[in-house]
Amino acid sequence: MPAVQTARPTAVQWQDLRQLTRLEVLHELLLSPPWLVASWCAASFDHYVIALGCSFMFFVTGLRQVHNAYHYALGLSRQQLRTKEKRLREGLRDHLARLGLQKSQPVFHLDKRPQLRLRG
Repeated sequence: MPAVQTARPTAVQWQDLRQLTRLEVLHELLLSPPWLVASWCAASFDHYVIALGCSFMFFVTGLRQVHNAYHYALGLSRQQLRTKEKRLREGLRDHLARLGLQKSQPVFHLDKRPQLRLRG
């Protein structure tokens, strides 16, 4: 049986992995926060199915952002991203120090539950 060959379309203009404009970069970066806020709000009102759907959309939009960042479509190189991450960590550490919280002082403990004492 001979192999079937199909003609490739030549009129299709590919725009995959193209450079984004500043407005498009801003749009890409602002895709996930609304879904996160919507998930938190829905969960706070005990609408867990809606919160789950919003959390899924937050995850999917995060995947899209990571994909664009991986291909440098957002205009950030890995070195720039590491530098910004380092500055963010340093700023957070300084802010926590100003609040009197040290790195060794956890704000809360997940393994310790408050003990209720009954009057007797």
